[in-house]
Amino acid sequence: MKPNLLILSLAVLSLLSSCRKEVGPTTVQVEDSIRHYYPVSMGDKLNIGYTIYNTGKEPFVITDIQPSCGCIVEGDENERIILPGKSLMIHFQFDSNKNIGYVHHTIRVYGNVKPRGVVSLIFDVNVVPPSDNTPNYEELYKRRKEEERASGIEEKVNGSYSERGYYTDDASEDSRSQNRYFWRGKKND
Repeated sequence: MKPNLLILSLAVLSLLSSCRKEVGPTTVQVEDSIRHYYPVSMGDKLNIGYTIYNTGKEPFVITDIQPSCGCIVEGDENERIILPGKSLMIHFQFDSNKNIGYVHHTIRVYGNVKPRGVVSLIFDVNVVPPSDNTPNYEELYKRRKEEERASGIEEKVNGSYSERGYYTDDASEDSRSQNRYFWRGKKND
């Protein structure tokens, strides 16, 4: 009885180990990986979405996502595998309550990507503090937008206040080709 059990367990073990496949490195491209968002008032939440395209021949397996601040949370639990030729949008929400002034953050997406195994998603925004007496431009703008939103038409046409646009420096570059020390004027790796 024991030799049959041993043979059966070895057969199952060899069957399970033969199903394993190694996933090699791949290449990805991120649409606008470096972004500059327009100013927000302190306390606003900014919704951010990055689209990652798998341009390689292997599936891109996301093993970890690490934002540089606890004020950035992943918006939803997405698929963690991007097949070759496909894309995936990853959503994040930035809470401006914990920041003030110019804010620069990096979200690192780890996986089997060339050359270093990490994709950096970079954004910056200016968080304007609320004023004590006279409302500043951002507060007046926010108040006006909230009044327009109360009617419902503006949000249906232009989308939510927290889903504002952004601008980029150069559309031909992504985060892997940026200068590490941009103020020195030359590329360093």
